[in-house]
Amino acid sequence: MSFIFFLLLLFLFFALFVLTSVLRFFGSIFGIGRKRHEGQVNQDENSGKSTRKVFSKDEGEYVDFEEIDDDENNRKV
Repeated sequence: MSFIFFLLLLFLFFALFVLTSVLRFFGSIFGIGRKRHEGQVNQDENSGKSTRKVFSKDEGEYVDFEEIDDDENNRKV
């Protein structure tokens, strides 16, 4: 009788282990149960607010290209 009880407990332990492993796997995929860091909380709170443009209007615009002759700088000594 004790051998059957031992097998039953062993089976329950194994089933519980498999179930928690599967739940942990799906939780990691879908982000369930993650601890949120303080930076993530603040980022989520600030995401609803309207933001102003960070870069100025002239930043990132094209400028005229001027070719420089490198022959004078590349002379061998």
